[in-house]
Amino acid sequence: MAQISLVINDELDTKFRKVVATTLGLKKGNIKIAIEEAIQLWIDHHKV
Repeated sequence: MAQISLVINDELDTKFRKVVATTLGLKKGNIKIAIEEAIQLWIDHHKV
């Protein structure tokens, strides 16, 4: 399993966490699930 460390805009982080909590709940691991889904959607959208 790969590990990515990054710094993002505070406002984007707050919005993302709020949507994750609303959609998936506050359970541990839900942010990871949402980030993996977002990355997959980005890859699918930008396939060459």
